[in-house]
Amino acid sequence: VRRQRQMCIRDSLGGETVKKAFRAAVVAAAILFALTFIGSAKLKDESAHLLFSSSADIGGGAAREIRLKKGDRIALGSYLGEPIIWRVIDTGDTALLMSEKVLCFKAFDPSEDDIGSSDYFTSPLRAWLNSRDGFLSTDNFSAAELALISADKNGDTVFLPSKDMLKNISAADRRKSPTEQCVKNDASRYFVLRRYCWYWTSSPVSTNQSSVAAVTTTGGFYKTLAADELCGVCPAIYLRADTLTLCGSGAAENPYALAGGEQR
Repeated sequence: VRRQRQMCIRDSLGGETVKKAFRAAVVAAAILFALTFIGSAKLKDESAHLLFSSSADIGGGAAREIRLKKGDRIALGSYLGEPIIWRVIDTGDTALLMSEKVLCFKAFDPSEDDIGSSDYFTSPLRAWLNSRDGFLSTDNFSAAELALISADKNGDTVFLPSKDMLKNISAADRRKSPTEQCVKNDASRYFVLRRYCWYWTSSPVSTNQSSVAAVTTTGGFYKTLAADELCGVCPAIYLRADTLTLCGSGAAENPYALAGGEQR
C-alpha cells in the first residue's frame, strides 16, 4: 500500500511538472508573439532595407538608339517613390515588359467572404492597375512615359501576365523578390524574410471560381484564393516600339533609362 501511495504521489508530481512546463511554454510564446508584432513596423523597415534594398545604377552615359531584346532591363515610372525596373520578356512588333520585382501585396478580389472571384476582367485589381487614381497616378508615371505604353488586346495600359505568357520563361527567371518599399508599406503583420514571394497571374483556376493561378517562391505555379492579401502584384506592359533612345547598359545593375531625364 505504501509503495502504491508513493507511486501515486510521483505520478501526481510528474503531472504537475508537465502542466507547469506547458503553461510556461504558452506564456513564453505569447510574450514572443507580442514583442514581435508590437515592433512589427520597425522590424519590417529594418528587414526590408537589409534584404531588399536596390543597388541598381539607372541610366548614365551617352544616349543612343537601342533595339530592346529579351532580358534587357529598363526603368520606367515609379511606385511608392521607387523606380520601377521592367524586364523584357518578349519582343516582336512591340516589346512585352514585366516588372522585375513585386511592387506591392494586394488582393485580386478583396471580397467580404474572404474568398473572392477569380474573374480578372471584373476584378478590383485590374481596375486599380488601370486607374489614374491608382497605379497610373501622375505620381507614378509622366505623360511621356505613358505615351510609350501600348494597350493590350483588352484595352488595358497595365495588366497581369497570364500563366501562358509566363510558361516560356524559366522557373528561375519567374521568381520575383519584392521591392524595399513593397515590404515597408505592407499593412499586414506578415514578415517577408524570404528572398522570393508569390505573385498573381491573370489566369483563373478551372476547378473553382474563387482561386487564381499564382507564381510561387520556386517559380512554379499554384493556386491561391482571390482574396489573398499576401500575394504580390508584378504587372506587365507593352511598349509602342521596341527601339528607343536610351542611356545605360540594360543590365540588372545598370538598367536603361529614357534619354532627357524623363524617367522618375
